[in-house]
Amino acid sequence: MIRHLIANCTFLILLTCLSARAQTTVLFETPVQNIGNVTKNEKPITHSFVFKNTSDRALTILGVMPDCSCATVSFPQQVIQPDEKASITVSYMPYRAGAFEKTFVVTSDGSPRSQTLTLKGFISPNTNPANIFTHRNGKLSFRYKNLNFGSITNQATVARKFEMYNPTQEDIYFSDRVIKPPHINVYFDSSHIIPAGKTGAIVLTYNPAMKNAVGFFQEEVIMFTADKDSVRMILAIDIQGEQDAGAPVPTYISPTTSMRKPTLRVSEVRQNLGNVYPDMLVITEFVIYNEGSVELKIDKLVPDDACEIQDLASWQNAIVPAGQFRVIKVRFKQNKVAGKQVGQVMVYSNDIATPSQKIEFNVNVVEY
Repeated sequence: MIRHLIANCTFLILLTCLSARAQTTVLFETPVQNIGNVTKNEKPITHSFVFKNTSDRALTILGVMPDCSCATVSFPQQVIQPDEKASITVSYMPYRAGAFEKTFVVTSDGSPRSQTLTLKGFISPNTNPANIFTHRNGKLSFRYKNLNFGSITNQATVARKFEMYNPTQEDIYFSDRVIKPPHINVYFDSSHIIPAGKTGAIVLTYNPAMKNAVGFFQEEVIMFTADKDSVRMILAIDIQGEQDAGAPVPTYISPTTSMRKPTLRVSEVRQNLGNVYPDMLVITEFVIYNEGSVELKIDKLVPDDACEIQDLASWQNAIVPAGQFRVIKVRFKQNKVAGKQVGQVMVYSNDIATPSQKIEFNVNVVEY
């Protein structure tokens, strides 16, 4: 009887030990970490996953495997004693705005042999001008060294908006003096001033019919500031001119005939925004400029269901003075549906030749 009792006790003790060994020995405090919104920059996102050795024996982390080469890991090389805490540090380079989710498989000689850690969050675009406008030109900074019009055809006049940043502590004033080819026009904002620490913009229009040539061109526009130093700023412009065989070459209309009425021009009537993600905020810009010599009146803007105009009320009976421009900011209204989608806006104005103008953008919503 006593012998059977001892055998049963021994079996229970052995079963208890085996059960204890079967329990988790690598216990993470938070195996899934959502870091929320972070700003896209050149520094990696770093997080430490804290764990504890809950067993009664030493523990060794054998390795940590990230799911892509854009992430790195650091884990303890020494053994982790019972009841001791340690951490696994992971880093991820936020190279693209939008939601992200990165996984890391941890292998150990504990139980279970492998576990998965998850780091997720949302990367917002970097809006610090000093990190965006990195190319210095005179007193101002630009996004790129050259202003790129891209590939254009001889079908119609095109326009591009170019932003610049004033990193100095003094306001910069532009004079009206501009040295340029006749097929390029420069439109300032109404103030001609870029305040200290602020951004501003100009719109350049390019008339391919006046240029009357195809191929790759590099043009120059020289602008002057109105301060005592009279600083000269040279803008280098890259253009790839293409022949549009299916459309007639537009006839250039001289200022004496074209400038007696409001003339509406749009930077691009159609934009392709490429791939976007379901959680991504997508805002694009269309530049409306007035090539006429009298005021251009924008009666209204009418967006379709796929988009939304930022500050729509300000466009009701809006006035664009002669030689000036305004920017339409259009937000793509995400419906979480994957595939190609189109957003359209109708522009109604007092331009007799073009009383209504349709502008649109295309996006391709892709899954993560």
